Amino acid sequence: VGVAFFVDVHTIGPRMNYKKLLLLLLFSFVLSQTGGGANTTNDEPLTGKEAQSRQSIDGVAAFVGDKTILKSDINQALSMAVFQQRLNPNNDANKILKLKREIVRSVVNRKVVLMMAELDSIVVSDKEIDRTLED
Repeated sequence: VGVAFFVDVHTIGPRMNYKKLLLLLLFSFVLSQTGGGANTTNDEPLTGKEAQSRQSIDGVAAFVGDKTILKSDINQALSMAVFQQRLNPNNDANKILKLKREIVRSVVNRKVVLMMAELDSIVVSDKEIDRTLED
């Protein structure tokens, strides 16, 4: 069982109070740090031969509006970070857990920023462009 974050796109509008967004992100961070009371023993990343030999059903790590963040995406990023930092899963379990939380937080924050950018962008129809060009 993993931790799921839910960010409703409709509450994040162009006029949304950024304090509310900050509180939402802080709440998401707190949930990721506490594990949301979930049992995370099966959520540990697969590395090396273990990743190649085991197949698991992909689960949802978080929801941000209508976007889904998969556990496999988190585990893939974590495996790469563990490799790059030359961490040993047997000796550096606490560092890896902290790194996983940072990756989840980072991915959720990126999705929120992308959704804010989508909401703040101006959509212009082809008809409006044609009218402007004709004037």
